[in-house]
Amino acid sequence: HTPGLPDWMRWYPGDDVVDLFGLSTFRPGHVGPVKGGEWLRAAETRRKPLMICESTPMMFDIATQPDEAWTTWYESYFRFILNNDCCRAFVYINQDLTQWPMWHEFGDSRLHRSPAVLERFIATLRDARMAHLPDWRRGS
Repeated sequence: HTPGLPDWMRWYPGDDVVDLFGLSTFRPGHVGPVKGGEWLRAAETRRKPLMICESTPMMFDIATQPDEAWTTWYESYFRFILNNDCCRAFVYINQDLTQWPMWHEFGDSRLHRSPAVLERFIATLRDARMAHLPDWRRGS
């Protein structure tokens, strides 16, 4: 789903063949009312789980900008996950993407490079609202 794309649901093949809705997020504020909102509502309406299929804080070096990265990207990212029961899974790209020309602007998001971000990340994963395998199907 791309915000502003008209009639994006015209490509939806039908509830009988869709198991979950997925989205990717990289930019600050990417998930929320604009991108995540419409997609989240479509998933909830159809009683389908939502998965963040790929995600990483684009344009941050978390080793040198840990606080800015956390307040600008991670907080809204985890708020979206924790406040929307429909969101059942996420994939975090824990890579130095600067080594590939096509993804160079994504930066280096390896959590071990920033003890401050890693500590907050782990604390968020311990939140009681965060499900862990094998209980990821909570509510179903």
